Amino acid sequence: IMLRSSDLKYLRYVEDSCGCREKLFDLRKDPGEFCDVAGDPQYADALRGFRDRAFARTIDASRSILERRLHF
Repeated sequence: IMLRSSDLKYLRYVEDSCGCREKLFDLRKDPGEFCDVAGDPQYADALRGFRDRAFARTIDASRSILERRLHF
């Protein structure tokens, strides 16, 4: 999943043996997205917010799939 705000970009994805991975980029300071700031305490609140949004989006997508299956 990829989410962004005006100045941050959040990625969450699954790697084969590592489980879920996430990255956070500060697009104002690093427009080329070279420096992952997900582990930087300065971005902890933003990271939590993106995690919450990603979770909500995943739940919404799951509901949508389930509803379509129930209509068959």
